[in-house]
Amino acid sequence: PGAGPTAGDALARHDLVERLDFTGGTATGLNIQRSMAEAGRVRAFCAELGGNAPILVFADTRSVQEAVDGVAFASFVASGQTCVSGKRVLVQREIFHEFRERLTAKVEALRLGDPMAAETDLGPVISQTQLDRIEGQVSRAQAAGASVLCGGRRPGPERCALAGKGYFYEPTVLVGAGIDNPAFTEEIFGPVI
Repeated sequence: PGAGPTAGDALARHDLVERLDFTGGTATGLNIQRSMAEAGRVRAFCAELGGNAPILVFADTRSVQEAVDGVAFASFVASGQTCVSGKRVLVQREIFHEFRERLTAKVEALRLGDPMAAETDLGPVISQTQLDRIEGQVSRAQAAGASVLCGGRRPGPERCALAGKGYFYEPTVLVGAGIDNPAFTEEIFGPVI
């Protein structure tokens, strides 16, 4: 028992633990691996360490709209809170403008609300802490040069009937995030691409 670092270290060193699976940041994954090695424990260890692999969209796509639909699903399913959510989208120059326009329209049409309701496309994020983290990451991305095409804020009641009653964040599309921008380098565990 205890906070993450304390409990994680104890699990990594414990004689009865046969395998560890971890999803989280790279630094924590390395700490777990180090604790296992220091304890002289060689065992199975699976780590999903904050991946941020891009979705690539090429000019020879069968359909730009089909690519937009796929990107929207990959990025916003579960409000972007899965380890395999799309977070970076790299689009070939020849179709960039069309893709951007279609993606913005698609994202602006997504419906926020009760995740159990059939008409809802996006529910809330998991907690106030995560909502604050998403807002901070978007703010840092903007400060580093990214622009918000749509979203980038908590929804008002006109966008979400449950606004103010949950941890909702509008699905967000950022552009202009260079390779040093936090939106490009950090995994944003929320509805932001």
